[in-house]
Amino acid sequence: EELEGWFVRGYDCPRIMALLCEKYGLKYLPELHLSGQTWFNSEVVEKLVDDPAELYITSRLGTSARGEGNWFSSTWNPLHPAIQEKYIAIFGELADLVGDSPAFAGVSSRLMSWVWQGWNGLPSLNWGYGDWTIGQFEMDTGIDVPPFAEATEGRPGDPNDPQRFTQRFEFLTADAMRETWVKWRCDRMQGYLERLRDRIRRDRPEAVLYLPYYQDEKQAMDLIFGSYFQTPRGALKEIGLDLYTLAKTPGIAVLPGATFGRRNSTPLADA
Repeated sequence: EELEGWFVRGYDCPRIMALLCEKYGLKYLPELHLSGQTWFNSEVVEKLVDDPAELYITSRLGTSARGEGNWFSSTWNPLHPAIQEKYIAIFGELADLVGDSPAFAGVSSRLMSWVWQGWNGLPSLNWGYGDWTIGQFEMDTGIDVPPFAEATEGRPGDPNDPQRFTQRFEFLTADAMRETWVKWRCDRMQGYLERLRDRIRRDRPEAVLYLPYYQDEKQAMDLIFGSYFQTPRGALKEIGLDLYTLAKTPGIAVLPGATFGRRNSTPLADA
């Protein structure tokens, strides 16, 4: 029901897979990678709020996937509560189908930029400069981010200036603000991931939320601009994953450097 319009089948595929795993003594770890479906985006996701524009993540240039993005653009803003609640509901529905099975080990939430919509992470530090996000940052931190409502000496005015996204990026990534900005994003994502973990543990308290990460420090999850920090740990923090915090968080497992299946493994017998 949560993935309305997606691949309707007359049988319960996750349940069948869980039963097969039970039969052969295996663990069942379903993986989700929501890669986009036009009807679902417009008829389900966009109708979660009155102003759909706030659901889309905005780049430092003011662009988003809403009408002006391309195949490589991430789409949704994972900091927005409507996006978070929908993704949690999707995972919860899957967990409810198989959570009573002893084979159920958790759910894997793939972090991979291939047709990636951004339900579970931020693309990089080059994204996240929309009006809604900046308003949340200002509310939480008490920090005013330019452009300001009124121009004063050294402070540009006009909050509707089309250059406001670049001004925000330059202000928030400057030496004085960068650490605060990155930490705020990571804190928001941490709370979101913990709620996601808690939902899949409703029937299976030992279930784990896995986050396999398929990219590298040069790209992060951003196929448009690339990573800002260009380091392995920095690229993950741009996504909103603080490994120091996650290492102390039960039930969430980050798998950096994951590979896309084992079909290219060597030797061939191993594959």
